Amino acid sequence: MLHALFNSADAIRAAAVHLEAWAAKWQMSYGVAKCGVMCIRAKAGPPPALDPPVLLHEQAAPFVSEYRYLGAIIDDKLSFKP
Repeated sequence: MLHALFNSADAIRAAAVHLEAWAAKWQMSYGVAKCGVMCIRAKAGPPPALDPPVLLHEQAAPFVSEYRYLGAIIDDKLSFKP
């Protein structure tokens, strides 16, 4: 799982390109279906749109409001539900 904080959509896209290059260099693979982009922010309201979307292996990474990791649910409000 790639944990990273970015302050712009362009930075997220650049990180995705870097991830793909790293995976190719080390002959590693990852499942795009298990990936997601989450916006965590202090302001209320809908998350910003990512247009164009973040691409991994030429597939759009889904925009998610929560993600399950090692049994814990991490959501965009950081409530850490069990």
